[in-house]
Amino acid sequence: MIGSTFIFITNRFSSALDTICSCPQLSLLAVVYIPMTNGDDKRLTEFVSRKGIPSFNSIRDYIASRLERPDFLAVYSLHKKLSSDELSFPKKAAVNLHPSLLPAYRGPNPWFWQYYDGVKTSGFTTYKMTEKMDSGDILCQEKFVLNYKMSQRVFSEKMIAEIGAPLLCSSIINYELITPIQQKNFRGYRWARNITDYHNDVELTKMTLAQKKILKTVYPDCF
Repeated sequence: MIGSTFIFITNRFSSALDTICSCPQLSLLAVVYIPMTNGDDKRLTEFVSRKGIPSFNSIRDYIASRLERPDFLAVYSLHKKLSSDELSFPKKAAVNLHPSLLPAYRGPNPWFWQYYDGVKTSGFTTYKMTEKMDSGDILCQEKFVLNYKMSQRVFSEKMIAEIGAPLLCSSIINYELITPIQQKNFRGYRWARNITDYHNDVELTKMTLAQKKILKTVYPDCF
């Protein structure tokens, strides 16, 4: 095998998977797919089947398979925290790709709250995962300008393919050369919480007309 080995962990298909599994300097051992709801993401299951990539529903299942212990866990779009045992499983580190410039917009829904707040410049952050969500030491960051004329779904996939996934690859490839930066001073930053009901959420009912217009463009399925 060439370069560092890793397992990719996610709850859905994204362009990150396509990009990172094609990186010639890394070796993908398996995909751990942990869906948010019952049922499979057909795009993801078809992708791993077509590529011949082993797929598991948990890290525990991967460990039970007795396949090679990876150098890294590479994580993008995961709705749950990993346990200390899971985080310590890779030889080197578990690295997460987060779509904000941490420590801003920690939490499970950073895209939405950045649009809601009218953020102009966002970015991706890679960091060493800990048991506390989105609070580990920062490895790399790269900025981009949010597009308010394109749906979030389309724009986010574009940015993941062009910036996020390459940043994740680079963070793993150059891991030994990077000096991690400790996150601190979380006070004053919004926690990017999940929303269960976009029409009846207390905070969202106080939106301005300008915010509503923006969110109807970037989240047409929700507003």
